[in-house]
Amino acid sequence: MINARAETVATKPAYRSAYKARRCIIPAIGFYEWKRNVTPKIPHYIHKRDDSPMGFAGLWETWKGQDQTIESCTIITTTFNDVMAQLHDRMPVILDPEHFNWWITGAIDEVGQLVVPCPPEELDIYSVSASEQRAKRRAGAIASGRVTTVATGLEASQHQRLRQVSVKVHDKGKQG
Repeated sequence: MINARAETVATKPAYRSAYKARRCIIPAIGFYEWKRNVTPKIPHYIHKRDDSPMGFAGLWETWKGQDQTIESCTIITTTFNDVMAQLHDRMPVILDPEHFNWWITGAIDEVGQLVVPCPPEELDIYSVSASEQRAKRRAGAIASGRVTTVATGLEASQHQRLRQVSVKVHDKGKQG
C-alpha cells in the first residue's frame, strides 16, 4: 500500500505495528498532484514556499518471504489544507523539522497530534506541463538506506541536508 491514512494508521492491521515502532521521515523537495476536475488532468507541483526540503511522516516495514526480504515504506496522508483544496482531498503529512525527532522517538499516544495538515502559508503550488513533470522526475534521485527521494534542481547544500535526514532515519531504524 502506498499511503496510510492518518485517521486509521494507529488501528489498521496493515500499519499499526509499524506506527508503534517503525516511524520514519521521507525527505522530499516537493510532490506532484493532478487537478482532477478538468480534462486533461493538469499536473501541479507543490513545494515549501522557502524551497527548503520537507519531511513526510512515514512508516517502514520489512517483509520476509521464502527467498527474499523486502523493505518498504509508506507515506502518511491527512486531510487537505487550503492550498491543496483546489487539487485533492488528501495530502502527505509534512512534519515541521523541529518535530522530526519527536516523530521518530515519541510516545505512541503523543505523536498522533503531528499527523495533521501543515499550515497552508508554508506551501506554494504551480501547474506544470506533463513533459516538464516527466523530465524532473527522471532528472535524479537520492537513495540512502530505507529512503529514496526524487531530488531535482537542488543545490549541493540541499542534497547534503536530505542525505543527513535520510541517514538519521536509517540509523534510528537499526536501533529499534
